[in-house]
Amino acid sequence: MSDEQLCEYMKKHRQRDGSIELPVDDWTVLSKEERDRLAERLRLIQREIADNPAANSRPLDLDKLDALLRDVASGQDSPSHDRPRSSERVTEPPSESPQEMYKRKEMEAYNNLVNDGGHPLYQINLLESVSKDPNVYFVILKPFWRPPRSDKPSEADYLRPEDVLQRQWHRWQNFRKWQLNNRGINYKDDYDDEAFSAYVEDLKREYREIGWDEQAARIEADPNSLKQPGEWWHAMQTHCNWRRRYQRELECHSFSDYQGAVRARLARHGFTRSFYLAEDPKQQDKLTTWIEYLGFEYWWLDRYTALKERLKLKHDNAWIELKKQGVVKDNETPDFIRRGASALQRQVDEDRAKKAAKDAELEAANVYHQTQQDPNRLNISMKRRVQMLAKARTRLSNARETVDSIVRRNDLLLEFVRGTFDYDNANQDVVNQVNLLEWAVEETPSIKDEQKAGTLGGEAMRKRKVSTEDGCIVETSSKKQKSHASKQSLHGAGCAFDRSRGGICNLREQAIKEEKSRIQRWLFNAAKAQETRVKCPRSRLANQQQSSTSTESPSNWRKSATRSASNSKRPGRKFQQPVTWAQGAISGINPRITSQRSTQGLTSRTRLQQPVTWAQDADSGINPRFTSQRSTQGLKSRTRLS
Repeated sequence: MSDEQLCEYMKKHRQRDGSIELPVDDWTVLSKEERDRLAERLRLIQREIADNPAANSRPLDLDKLDALLRDVASGQDSPSHDRPRSSERVTEPPSESPQEMYKRKEMEAYNNLVNDGGHPLYQINLLESVSKDPNVYFVILKPFWRPPRSDKPSEADYLRPEDVLQRQWHRWQNFRKWQLNNRGINYKDDYDDEAFSAYVEDLKREYREIGWDEQAARIEADPNSLKQPGEWWHAMQTHCNWRRRYQRELECHSFSDYQGAVRARLARHGFTRSFYLAEDPKQQDKLTTWIEYLGFEYWWLDRYTALKERLKLKHDNAWIELKKQGVVKDNETPDFIRRGASALQRQVDEDRAKKAAKDAELEAANVYHQTQQDPNRLNISMKRRVQMLAKARTRLSNARETVDSIVRRNDLLLEFVRGTFDYDNANQDVVNQVNLLEWAVEETPSIKDEQKAGTLGGEAMRKRKVSTEDGCIVETSSKKQKSHASKQSLHGAGCAFDRSRGGICNLREQAIKEEKSRIQRWLFNAAKAQETRVKCPRSRLANQQQSSTSTESPSNWRKSATRSASNSKRPGRKFQQPVTWAQGAISGINPRITSQRSTQGLTSRTRLQQPVTWAQDADSGINPRFTSQRSTQGLKSRTRLS
């Protein structure tokens, strides 16, 4: 990272309480000398920022930084918590806690996503719990949990890993620009002159709120200083220019070319659902827009993958050369040596070797004094003194060789890590993008269901509205009322259930004729089948005659059906299809059909077949209750429609 980038990074992490917190991971990757150089760079940049009238930063607490570096150098896991020094800058407590600020920004991003037709990663009722400790919800936040990419103009991601809804909103904005770019639709730039003026005013107001009136005055005198390289506004303008030029499907000269490119890209990744994009993205439904968003994210996945493949050859060759140097252990891999645990262990080995060398130097100096300078050296034999010197010299030589070997190994490994940072970032980008797309593809069916539910709900509302309008027409004139009543009486037989059984259903005359014809055919077939039925016992006939005189309410039908079902279980009383009566009773229809047949004084009363059709008739809006009486000597058939 260059000094300008480091300066910009420091500016972006200015806190409201006037301090700068740098969320830097893996301090242990750096050696002691490198950490000292980094501290010196931070001090120099701090002085430059203090002299820069347009600097968007606050003082950096170098005392805390020094304490952190000392703790890391000594192998401690956490920074020192000693009593604050008197030279520390005393600041007022922030008016908004970090958790409250996190909740506010995530809430704003959530609302922006919903208002712009997006699909937030999680429901807003979970935000309170997430804000307390985002790491606990890593599995849920994983699709948009990734390190910042502030050094890449293609992404301009300055957010922390846990700022998932803000990152999702940032990517959704890029997708919206993607839609317009690929359709050749001009749009207003987010960072034009009007937006810059608003940015300057906001920055001056913020400076005055914290007491930086002098810097606010300098910005007011020269606003264009905020557009210089290294400033945040310059970085965002670079991002917008890159987005307009490169963030699009290449070799597409028309809308149909773009639609074909999206379909081909999705098909290469196994997404074969048919869809049709609209030339105006505002006219697309939510599902189609989401499918197009999948195409946008797959475009990024292909870009990350291509970059990774380009850098892989360089990475593999560097690893082969490193192994040729003989400094790689058998259990070490490229991924392992990038981890903080590996870097910490290497630093511990180097510190231990240097301590051993220091001890060997002290021992050699002591032996030299005993054998060469001590007045009592002659008390030691010549041979013994020579042996002592040789042993001390060998120990010192071995210790120094160990230090040189470890330092050389650590330098070579660190050089490999630094030289392949781009590959490691590209590989991590691929992993993160795969996680994002897995979630996005899994959400596609739910978005389809939401859209379907919304469509059905709209149709139901329209139908209810039409039904209400048809049922609420009132004619105030008495003549009109009489005329309306006479018209209703003409097809009164075609009206369905009464009000106590579910409402009013008006039937057309044609439907009534067809229904009458169907019922007559059904009666004929039922009477014909009745001749082949087994005759019922007298006890059964008595129970049937008694039940036939009961009231025709649904509750009595259920009781009758229950008695019939219970009687059918008694020995010697077998009846055909008793369950169908319960079905007819439960459905709210009186399925009781009376068929009387007189043969030599014997009256037999049985049920007709296919009682399930009564439920079907009920669904069609017709009361199918009728009575069919048939005499063998004088056949009379009477059908009564209610």
